[in-house]
Amino acid sequence: MRWFLLLFLACVPAVPARAVEPLWGDMPLTLGKSTLHPVWRSRYRDAGSSGGNRMRMWEQELMLEYAPSAALNLRLDLPYLNNLQESRGGSAFVSGLGDITLRAKQRLAVKRGEGSQSQHSLFYGLKLPTGASHERFHSGTGNRRLNPIDQAGTGKPGLLLGYGWTGETLHDAFWSSVVWQRDLGGGFRRGDQWEATATAARWLKRANAAEELGVKLSLGLNGQYHAADVREGGGSAANEFGYLGLHLSPVITRSNYIFQVGVLVPVLRTGAGHRTDFPFELRAGVETFF
Repeated sequence: MRWFLLLFLACVPAVPARAVEPLWGDMPLTLGKSTLHPVWRSRYRDAGSSGGNRMRMWEQELMLEYAPSAALNLRLDLPYLNNLQESRGGSAFVSGLGDITLRAKQRLAVKRGEGSQSQHSLFYGLKLPTGASHERFHSGTGNRRLNPIDQAGTGKPGLLLGYGWTGETLHDAFWSSVVWQRDLGGGFRRGDQWEATATAARWLKRANAAEELGVKLSLGLNGQYHAADVREGGGSAANEFGYLGLHLSPVITRSNYIFQVGVLVPVLRTGAGHRTDFPFELRAGVETFF
């Protein structure tokens, strides 16, 4: 993971920070023309039970976003996984680069008023089959290939499509987004994935100049649903799952940097326990602009 951090730290700007990319969901607001926006993210989750099926996840992601125009932003997402799955008599450790995604955010409409603005945006992208997809679960009774969702990748390209809306004033901001992802091709692949988020944020201390400290607090709901994976031969893995959680994130801005930490607590859940039975999920992020 050292190269992730070195690449991020090499992208140090000298201009004030702009719109925050949220820890959960997608920010519909587009960047100004020619802006380069590197983001580093990390998340941790310990799901399942120590006596049954358990998944400990520590995943990181480097995102590099560029705005060729104020109406179109392009982004490269590079995920890196360190996930340990355990059950009675066996375990599997997945570590390495995941599937890289090429994304675009297209502004559909914008409305500006005195001290306020709102925007509608379209998200779309292509997932590349860069992650390993042949990791196996090792146990005393034999080895089996992990389900597609538990792999770093699936060996299949995929599509991403979504919509978002945001509105903000001098003191408050609101945004929502919904994103659908699908693996292409037959055979071994992940089930369709949906993510929906609605968030409100308020400035506790707004920075009026680049050198001033700004503090914002965001609170929202994040829901995810994953349809059952497809195994070799076309059979269902019967591992569909979903959850709805409440997330809280303090955000600190200073000069050209934005720092975030956040926690999500699930309030509803269904399906595979090693993916949904967790007391909380932690996320953190650092981003900058130039």
